[in-house]
Amino acid sequence: MLSKLALAAATVLVTTFLASSVLSPTPRMGFNDWARYQNDISEQLFKKVAVAMSENGLLQVGYNRINIDDAWASIQLVANGSMVWGQTRSLVGSQYGQMGRDSADIVFYTGRNAWGSMMNNDRMNRRLARHKRPGYFNDPDFLNVDNTTYTLDEKMSHFTLWCSFSAPLIISAD
Repeated sequence: MLSKLALAAATVLVTTFLASSVLSPTPRMGFNDWARYQNDISEQLFKKVAVAMSENGLLQVGYNRINIDDAWASIQLVANGSMVWGQTRSLVGSQYGQMGRDSADIVFYTGRNAWGSMMNNDRMNRRLARHKRPGYFNDPDFLNVDNTTYTLDEKMSHFTLWCSFSAPLIISAD
């Protein structure tokens, strides 16, 4: 009986590893909490976001990820130096993974030049475009297309540029 359990566990681990090591043919699409919620995150917020993604048709067109950007960890490290979930911010079934980024943060604070910041990331990603291929996508930061300082044309340009980069389309908006 124990060997059947061990075999089943090994099968799950190998299957999980193989599934996670397959290169994605397209960039990730989803939601990121940072530009709108910063440190004010909770399990309820992410459940609300998941429902909104489904009800607004985003899930059906491929927006199937929720990235927990920051403020999830406790301040104290465990004995081996690892970060751990904060007691007040633990999320049921949560997993944490990293997605690399190759440019600066897009400014989203009021009173700062958000459009200039976005255009800086545009220039950086045009230089890096030759390196993209399935499984390796340049990431110019999240989409903050509801930034109140952008004109409608700038909002549409921001989304269009990210699509032209084959960049991850990670929305950080209400």
